[in-house]
Amino acid sequence: PRPSPSSSAASALLLPTESPPHLHLGINRLDTFSIRWAAMLKDENFVWATLGEVPMLELRMLGSPLILLRNRPIHGLLAKDQALLFYLALQRRPSSRSALADLLWPEKCEVDSLTNLRQAIYRLRRILPDVLQVNRLTVYFDPMDAIQIDVARLEEGCAPHNPPAVRRAAVATYVGEFLEGFQVFQAAPFEEWASLTRERLHTLAVQTLATVVADHSDTRASSVLAAVDRLLELEPWNEMAHRQKMWLLEQQGRLPAALEHYQRCRQILGQELGIPPEPATTALYEQLRGRLLGRLANSPLLPGHFC
Repeated sequence: PRPSPSSSAASALLLPTESPPHLHLGINRLDTFSIRWAAMLKDENFVWATLGEVPMLELRMLGSPLILLRNRPIHGLLAKDQALLFYLALQRRPSSRSALADLLWPEKCEVDSLTNLRQAIYRLRRILPDVLQVNRLTVYFDPMDAIQIDVARLEEGCAPHNPPAVRRAAVATYVGEFLEGFQVFQAAPFEEWASLTRERLHTLAVQTLATVVADHSDTRASSVLAAVDRLLELEPWNEMAHRQKMWLLEQQGRLPAALEHYQRCRQILGQELGIPPEPATTALYEQLRGRLLGRLANSPLLPGHFC
């Protein structure tokens, strides 16, 4: 049964005397955050389930964007409110009000654009109190420990100094293009920023996958082949990745599959780019085909359909 607000248990829940180190953000910072959001949902059970816990805000910007609070999606935010939150979350530094107004309302006069910005900030802070630090001149996204951002995990985990396992786990967060399908009308500066960020993160994912494959010592591991497959999903025309897959299949004792993949590569290049495979790709195919024919020639059975 749920305790009553007047009970000592409720008092202990609201004002814990000893909190773990990661909870020392202050009673106003944590419980006010939870209570406001719960009140907004008008869900009494949710209030009691969240009091005293760390408020987990998650921003997913890879693939179709999603804002989650305690694993519950936040709906109803205007597109430009979301755009403002996404932009600030990735800046890692204070942004001037004038720059933000120009970013999202370039067609408006200064007074109107600043008014729109002020209203957007107000709406965000009603739903996500304490996430935005605001003063007269700047706005800053406060990266609390209780906030997770998939783009930050990708960028930090894909750093070259990290071991392959860490980079492989990080690049797994790249489930789609940055802000895929997300549009903000009459905000050309924001769309330009999003396009540049999208291209940068795509390149980071592709390069990381390529290095993970190149650095992998166990060519028979399924994870390395999965990395190549993911690379080809992102760039189907990447012939280096096609050659890597053919070679990996051969290393795993799957020569017929390697030769079949060459045909798949040739089909993709022909359909999408109207070009034949590079000489290096064809040379690898001929090398692997010769190897398979040699093995079949020394076999007591000669399944000619493999030729």
